[in-house]
Amino acid sequence: MSPMQYDADRWKSLKRGVAEMHKVLIVDDEKEIREGLKTVFPWAECGVAEVHTAEDGEEALLLVERLDPDVIVTDIKMNRISAENVGSGMDA
Repeated sequence: MSPMQYDADRWKSLKRGVAEMHKVLIVDDEKEIREGLKTVFPWAECGVAEVHTAEDGEEALLLVERLDPDVIVTDIKMNRISAENVGSGMDA
């Protein structure tokens, strides 16, 4: 079983006991990583209806305000604003 398949199976089992997630935001300054995560992971099978991407922390903060995502997957070190600063810039 590939790591990606394991993760998909784990998400499926987790979603059975939790309300479905509807929106995911992927934040990474590397386009290949961002687009790879968006297209390779079986989001729909895991109950995710929308997957959005941002190329840096500034764009992520704007999208968080507009989209109110359920999950944010982010790179730790990025240009302009790091993941830590994105987290501190959001309301809990």
